[in-house]
Amino acid sequence: MLAKRHDARDRHDHLRRAIMLEPRRHSGMYGVIPTPASHPDADFAVLFMHQEGYSTMCGHATIALGRWAVDTGRVELKGGKASFKLEAPCGVLDVDVLQDETGTIVTFESVEAFASRLDQQLDVPGFGPLRFDIAFGGAFYAILPASRLGLSLMETPLGELVRAGEAITDAVRAAIPITHPGGPVRPWV
Repeated sequence: MLAKRHDARDRHDHLRRAIMLEPRRHSGMYGVIPTPASHPDADFAVLFMHQEGYSTMCGHATIALGRWAVDTGRVELKGGKASFKLEAPCGVLDVDVLQDETGTIVTFESVEAFASRLDQQLDVPGFGPLRFDIAFGGAFYAILPASRLGLSLMETPLGELVRAGEAITDAVRAAIPITHPGGPVRPWV
């Protein structure tokens, strides 16, 4: 899957840019590229893409894929239920679809999550020294409460929270090499 993602990036990225970037779409948009599975347990696979490139996992896109797989006949509903295995760059996900007269519910179980590094400290431009943990849940994340930045998760304007998250992500990416214990380096989200 990582080789497929590198090929998409290296040879076909003009298509991602045409679909994901303004003026056609917005900065928070995700898309997928369906592809044959590489893993023997998977029913099919996808590459996740967004405005900045490609990621290893996207929860809301996985939920949409559950509905898409049923609506397109890729996965058959039996008694209002369907289950399938979806391969993503982070690994194989278990997806379940439940459909009745009230609507459709899609749930999934992602890959194993774990704490990679606890109680890290780094000087983040604009915020000073910050303490945070690094965890994996399909991608690597630096995790800390907004209050450590002097921000309120409920009251701070979204754009300000996004800028803070980007500053932290950029600083951590530049300073801390991360390797997934099960394979090659996985990019940050």
